[in-house]
Amino acid sequence: MKKELIIGIVIGVLLAGSIGAYAAIKLSSSEISYKDTTVEQTLNSLYISRTNNDYSTDEKVIGKWIDGKTLYQKVFKFDFTTYTPDFSGDLNLGDYETICRAEVYHSYNDGKSIESSRYGTSDYYLGWYINNNKVVVANKITNISKYSLIVIVEYTKTTD
Repeated sequence: MKKELIIGIVIGVLLAGSIGAYAAIKLSSSEISYKDTTVEQTLNSLYISRTNNDYSTDEKVIGKWIDGKTLYQKVFKFDFTTYTPDFSGDLNLGDYETICRAEVYHSYNDGKSIESSRYGTSDYYLGWYINNNKVVVANKITNISKYSLIVIVEYTKTTD
């Protein structure tokens, strides 16, 4: 029975798009659970966090991760007035356990233009990773001097 349920869910995702799939999974996911958290509870939490566009530089609770732990989100902004090829910035996430999702944006032209990480050529790229409570950025977009790096991190903590 569960194999058919999972196959139905996958087909629903492919055919109906994310909201339709959300509804299909919600109807059939109450019996699947992991560490006392059902798939339905996790989907509800992720759906609410994705539809609630309340971003903050303060840590906030946005739901539960798939293992039942509290899911936190925090936004960081690093401003630059001159071209900076390599950068390492402290995130101060405290005792985080798992980084569940992260996005980094390169915002310029007074916020009217934005790029996420990308690799172009050896002469033009923007890449990043997070390691040990730091965001590390390699930037070779030399034609932009005044810009901001926006970092959005979702994570769980060891203390929960």
